[in-house]
Amino acid sequence: MKKLLLTIILIGNSIHSQSTPFYKGGDISILDQIEDNGGTYTENGEVINVLDIFKNHDINLIRLKLWHTPDSDYNSLPNVLEMASRIIEADMKFLLDIHYSDFWADPGHQTTPTAWENLSFEILSDSVYHYTKSVLESFREQNLLPHIVQIGNEIDNGFLWPDGSVSHWGQFTDLLNAGILGVNDALADGDTVKIMIHIAKGGDNNGSVWFFDNLENYNVDFDLIGQSFYPWWHGTFDNLEYNLNDLAERYDKEIMVVETAYPWTLNWNDNTHNIVGSEQLLDGYPASVNGQKQFLLYLLNIVENIPNDLGKGFCYWSPEWISTETFGSPWENLSLFDFEGEVLETIQIFETVDTTITLYHQNGWNLVGLPLMVTQIEWEFVFPDAVEGTLFSFDGVYMEETHFQNGNGYWLRFNDAGGTTIAGTSINELTINLHEGWNLITGGSISFDILYIQDLDGIIISGTIYGFNNGAYINTESIEPGKGYWIKTNSSGSITLIGN
Repeated sequence: MKKLLLTIILIGNSIHSQSTPFYKGGDISILDQIEDNGGTYTENGEVINVLDIFKNHDINLIRLKLWHTPDSDYNSLPNVLEMASRIIEADMKFLLDIHYSDFWADPGHQTTPTAWENLSFEILSDSVYHYTKSVLESFREQNLLPHIVQIGNEIDNGFLWPDGSVSHWGQFTDLLNAGILGVNDALADGDTVKIMIHIAKGGDNNGSVWFFDNLENYNVDFDLIGQSFYPWWHGTFDNLEYNLNDLAERYDKEIMVVETAYPWTLNWNDNTHNIVGSEQLLDGYPASVNGQKQFLLYLLNIVENIPNDLGKGFCYWSPEWISTETFGSPWENLSLFDFEGEVLETIQIFETVDTTITLYHQNGWNLVGLPLMVTQIEWEFVFPDAVEGTLFSFDGVYMEETHFQNGNGYWLRFNDAGGTTIAGTSINELTINLHEGWNLITGGSISFDILYIQDLDGIIISGTIYGFNNGAYINTESIEPGKGYWIKTNSSGSITLIGN
C-alpha cells in the first residue's frame, strides 16, 4: 500500500475520555447587563434566546465571573446564582470564575476586596476559606453546583495583593490552598467539582513552567491548567502549541484555553473605544468573519492535539458583548454577533461533526481535493497499490507534494477507480484566495454554486472554472466535494462559493 499523510485543520470532535468531556464554551458574564439595556440576538433574522443559539450550535460550557462586593448587582453572588440557573436549565455545564476582588482581576489588577482590607494574614486566609465554602454551598443548595471552579482569575502574579503576591510564594499558595479547601469542604458525598488554576501565559512557556513548578513545590493540589490566549498579548500559535504540549508532558494535568477571542471586523458601532485594532492581528488571520473562523479552527486544532488526551477544551471570552444604545462595548468587534445582533458564521466552529463525503477517483489522472473542514488532524489516507505518479499542486508552477492543504486542488494518477470516505462538516459559504492566472482549488464538504469572483478591492472580476472528467476539461458553474478545479482569473482576488 502506498500512503500519503494529509495535514488537515480540524473542526470536529476527537474521541475524549468519558470522565472529562471536551468543552467548547463561552464566558457570558455580561449577558444580563446587555439584555437589561435592550440587547437582543438573532439567527436568520429571528430573535432567539442567546443561550438557545449557543446550545443549538453545540456550545456546552458557560463561564461566569463572581466578584466579592461589586458596586452594582451585576457579578454579585445573587446575580451569578440567577445566571447559573439559566445555564443549568439549558442543560449546559457551568464554570465558576471566583475573582476574589470587588472588580476585574487580571495580571495587573488583583485588588483585595474592601471587606478584607487590613486583615492579618491568618484572618485573610480564614476569610478566603469560609467565603469560598459559603459560595459553593449557596450553589449546591440550589442544585446549581459548578462543574469547574477557578480559584482566582489570571493569577500570574498572585492574587489578593499584597499578601498573596508571587513575591511571597508561601503566602500566595496558602491562600490558594484555603480556597481549594473551601470548595472541597462544601461538597457532599458524590459531588464532583474540578479545580482550575488560571494564568495568562498562553504563549509564554518559561513563565508558565516557573509558575507551575512553584505550585508543585508548595503542594497546591488542582485538576486543570487554564490559560488565556489573546495573540496581541500572548504570542503566536507556535508559542501556544509548544507551551501547552510542554505543560501536558511536564505536569500531566488537563488543560483548557479558558479565555480567547479574535476580531471579525475593525469597524466601530458605538463611541466606546475598541480594545483591538489592526496592529494587533496575527499574520494570515484578517479581521473578518472568515479570519475569526480560521483563528478558532486552528486554536481548536492545537487544544485537541495536546498530548495524552489532556486538551479539554476552550472558552471564548464574551461572545455576547454587543453594544446597545445605552450600553457600549469595547469588545463589539470580537463578539460572535454582528452589530445588529445576528450570530456570525463563526459559530459553526463549535459544532460537533457527524457528516461524511466520499472522494471518488477514476482510472488515470484526476483532479482531487479534500473538504475545507474534516475531523482528523493527520489522516493517513491510503490509496490502492496501483497508484502511479506523484501528487502535484499548482501555484504558478507545478510542485511535488507529500500532503494536502485544505482549499487546494491536486493532480494525482490512479490505475483503477474507487473512493475513500472522509468525515467532515457542511458549511454554507467558502472563500478561497486566488492568484492572477490559473489556480487549482477544491470545494467544501457539500456542493457549491459559484456566487462571485472579486479582486482584492471587492470589485467583481471575470473568471472561468474547469473540472476534469474522463480525460476532458469541462466548464462548470458548481463545485463538488472531493474534486479539484482549475480557475483562471484576470486579477488576484478571491472566489466566494455558496452552498446549493
